[in-house]
Amino acid sequence: MAIAVVLTDTEGRVDDCNKTACELVDRTRSETLGLRFADELVCGKEQEGAKGAVKPALDGEDTDAEAVSLMRKGGAGVDVMSEVGPRTRQGFINGSMVIARKEAG
Repeated sequence: MAIAVVLTDTEGRVDDCNKTACELVDRTRSETLGLRFADELVCGKEQEGAKGAVKPALDGEDTDAEAVSLMRKGGAGVDVMSEVGPRTRQGFINGSMVIARKEAG
């Protein structure tokens, strides 16, 4: 099973992602970069929860895996299990890292 990886900056904007992440949201890498993860890549009903998961990551904490629906281009959702953790560089937190796996079915 392929793993989607999305890296965001401290403002929650996607600044890197892998091919699997792009395939899950039905966008090219260039279309995905710069999007606000919680606002533009998570389905509406779950956006606040996604924003809430990023806050602990920016404080240096990992989150437990949870089900979330990512938003494909056109608005359809795709269910994944995701975890959010801090992204660090040279000992400083500079964003968050989202790891997602598509749920079976």
